[in-house]
Amino acid sequence: MKNKMGKIYISTAMIDKWAEDTAEMLSYMKFVPIRVECMVHMKAFEMIGLSQMFDELPDHQVVPTYKILCESEEGKFSKCTVEREVL
Repeated sequence: MKNKMGKIYISTAMIDKWAEDTAEMLSYMKFVPIRVECMVHMKAFEMIGLSQMFDELPDHQVVPTYKILCESEEGKFSKCTVEREVL
């Protein structure tokens, strides 16, 4: 997982309403948080961390942001994919 670093945002509402599914999603991603910050003005947590689902980064490159796309079965989290956001 060397240099497979990325940034994700998770809304506080998602954590409040679907805490168990949020935990399962992060586990599915094998997400290892390096930094977590509550962005009060965005009502979200900004998380920078490592995941096998992220692209490998060359040294000294800006950490990219990823969008998480989740799927559910019978109202429960089943799997997710990530999509690198292009600025």
